[in-house]
Amino acid sequence: MLEREPRNADALTTRARLQLAQNRLAEAMASIKTSLDVNPNSVDGQLTLGRIHLARHNSEDARKAFNEVLRLDPQ
Repeated sequence: MLEREPRNADALTTRARLQLAQNRLAEAMASIKTSLDVNPNSVDGQLTLGRIHLARHNSEDARKAFNEVLRLDPQ
């Protein structure tokens, strides 16, 4: 998918999740930042960003990302 559409936000978020699962945190962060550049209002993207920040032991940035998830989708 990313070969055909390198700026597909959903595909980039999925790639970031896979990279996070493999503990490739720098790559995951790069992927999710690109995804959020394309679609900053993505709930899944913001949630993934928060999880990456947690894995990097950056609780303040994780909190900001999770708050953004709640702002975008209060449910």
